[in-house]
Amino acid sequence: MSYPELEQDYQSLPEHLKTGVSSTEAKSLYRKISASDLPMVFGNHAFQSGSQVIGIDHELVKNFGTAAPSNRTVTDRVAGLLDQILPSGTILGSRQAGRGASEKWSIAANDTWILAGVRNTKDFYLASPLIEQTFINPANRNHPVRVTARELCGLLLFGYKTVSGETGAFAGLTSQDDRLARNADLKTYAQFMEGKSYRQVLEYFRAHGINPKA
Repeated sequence: MSYPELEQDYQSLPEHLKTGVSSTEAKSLYRKISASDLPMVFGNHAFQSGSQVIGIDHELVKNFGTAAPSNRTVTDRVAGLLDQILPSGTILGSRQAGRGASEKWSIAANDTWILAGVRNTKDFYLASPLIEQTFINPANRNHPVRVTARELCGLLLFGYKTVSGETGAFAGLTSQDDRLARNADLKTYAQFMEGKSYRQVLEYFRAHGINPKA
C-alpha cells in the first residue's frame, strides 16, 4: 500500500531519528519492502547474555529464504539471494551481511521498514528469544530500549497481535485491525515512542499479552 506522505512525515521527525538516511532513501526502502512478497523478520542480530551470544536464529532465517549477517558464514544458497533482497528484503540491519548498502541506517529508516510491512499487513516473525534481554538493556543509560522493542511496540500500536503460544524464535504476529495498520504513520509511531522508559515498554507488552521472561 502506498504512503504518499512518507517523505513529508520523515522530514518532520527529530533530526536524531533520521540522521544518516534521507527521506528519498526512506521512500525507496518503503517501496522495495512493499513490493516484496517475503514475510517480515525482526529481532536482535546478536548481543551478549552472560557467556552466550544470543540473537536471531540464522539457520531458521536462512530457511525463510532471507539472509545471514556479517558475523556468520553466508551459504551459497543464501548468498545467491542477497542481491535480490538486500537491503530491501525482510531483514533490515546496520551491518547486514557486511554490505555497504545496508550500513545506511537510522531509527526513522527502521521505523519506515516496519511501517512498510504494517501498511501492507504483512506477517511478522520475531526471530529472537522472547526474553527481556531481547528488548531492553538497562545497563545502557543512553539507549536502554533496544530497537527490537521499538519494532514490537510499533506492531502492537498499529493493531498486530501474536497468533500462537510460541515464545521462542519465530513467534508470529499478524494484523488484527487492517484499517489501523494501513493508516500507520511515522509521526504517530515516533510520538508514541518518545521518552518511553524500558519499564514502560515492558508494561506495554504485558498489557498486550506478551510477557518476556526475565
